[in-house]
Amino acid sequence: MASAWVTLPSTWDRAEVQAGISVLISVLTTLGMAGFLQLFWQSSVSQIKRRERVFLPTLVNISTVSDVLDVSFLFRRSLFSSRHANILGQCAVVVALTLVSLLGGPIAKVSTRIHDVVYPANLTGTLAVRGLGGVEYANVDINMTMARLNSAGFPYDQLLDYLPDLNHNWTYIPDEWNSSWSMQCKQTPKTVLKAYATNDCTSFWTNVPAFETAFPNPPDSWRVSSVGNNLANADSTLSFDIRTAFGLYFPDPDAPVSPYTNVSIASIIFENAIEAPQNSSCYFEPGPIGSLTFTRVDCHLAVVRPIPDHKYGAYPDNGQPEDVPESYQAYYFADWVKLWYSGEPLEPVPPSELIRFYQAYTITKDAISGQAVHRVFSTSFSRVQLSIPFLVVGLFFLCCAVAAIVRSSMFWWRRRELMGAAPKSKLDWMIHAMILNHDMQSSSTIELDRRQAATGLSTHLNEKLDIQNHRADFESARFAHHGHGHADEVIPARNPFETNMSISTSRCSTAEGLDPCDFQKEPRVVETANAV
Repeated sequence: MASAWVTLPSTWDRAEVQAGISVLISVLTTLGMAGFLQLFWQSSVSQIKRRERVFLPTLVNISTVSDVLDVSFLFRRSLFSSRHANILGQCAVVVALTLVSLLGGPIAKVSTRIHDVVYPANLTGTLAVRGLGGVEYANVDINMTMARLNSAGFPYDQLLDYLPDLNHNWTYIPDEWNSSWSMQCKQTPKTVLKAYATNDCTSFWTNVPAFETAFPNPPDSWRVSSVGNNLANADSTLSFDIRTAFGLYFPDPDAPVSPYTNVSIASIIFENAIEAPQNSSCYFEPGPIGSLTFTRVDCHLAVVRPIPDHKYGAYPDNGQPEDVPESYQAYYFADWVKLWYSGEPLEPVPPSELIRFYQAYTITKDAISGQAVHRVFSTSFSRVQLSIPFLVVGLFFLCCAVAAIVRSSMFWWRRRELMGAAPKSKLDWMIHAMILNHDMQSSSTIELDRRQAATGLSTHLNEKLDIQNHRADFESARFAHHGHGHADEVIPARNPFETNMSISTSRCSTAEGLDPCDFQKEPRVVETANAV
């Protein structure tokens, strides 16, 4: 399945991309609302060409959520009738695009993500050099190497001849590695034994026979880390309550270089072992020790490819195997102390982690000389990605908005006179009312057309509503409210009317098939005294 995300350039920050998307959504919704509402308006105005007088609802223009609320309160359920489909469509467009604009932030958040993309990169790394027998207390370097190996998905079946820069997020690709040593390990999971100390103090193993189960092959060949009373209470009342140790089995490190070798590593935790007096040849006082818990890995190491220069490569067959268990103890001891003081149970190191530590320890030791080499490795980079469905929807909406704007512009250009013949905005309607009121008051008679007098909506195609021509009149006109039961009036200031006339509000018939403003009676005209 193809990816549903497109990767953006590395210089683009996610916060900046989200901010840009939010602005883009606001711009698109504004353009879309302008274009779509203009189409609705043009479909209504086009009716004027077919007939001079049109229904008032036909010329309703919705542009804000406030307008939606106004028409909803006015029309109520009749808003959903077929005759008001134009108004309902405008309301739907305004509400939908307003919601999209308000949700611009969440939309920008879900339409972007941070994703790791893998590209080949020329990295500087350190080549393994054979020669250094061992290293202790390199906890920081070992910890960084273990974390990078885990993150890269490095397998547990080989040692490293080369360590790429740990500051880069490189990942493991088999074809990019040619390790010289393979590592096939048998893992022994957590095992619990009942242990006791005997009077046979010939060796560490005879003193505690259970150790032979944890350290086979034979036991005397194992290098065991120091076992002290570091986990005892300060007052020594629980001295040697819990003890930890690591063991390494490495056959004859002084033997000639061989293309294969064996390594065994064990992690042990045992409880209630009482240390024997210093003048005793035993390690622990005879008696029950409680429980002994251990994990172990038994690995077979072999050279799997010819080494061109024997000086460079992994060096597991070194002459200082005793440093390995001490490095384990130095690395894990602090974590065990924290668990012990917090009262949590101590567990031996899992077998897979024993292997990972050995890989990290070996390459840390071998790369300490700093032999820098450049190699190409697949490296993961964090990149901002943008949702393809979001792009498709956004481009589709942009095309629709542009098409609506272009179509409305062409309509306006072809029918300029028609577009100026009918009021559209609230300002147009106010000027239209002012002109109509002036025409009625300045006329020598009030023998106006009944429909025109009753509605004030009759318009002629050859009479363009020009706001600029009436700007001065509009700025100086006044609105007079005469209270309940009396008609309001708009008084232009350019003529000192002796008599003012206002048209009262009339309810139109809404019966099916009737023109709502087709009155059979004379329009109601109210004559008032001199206006102030």
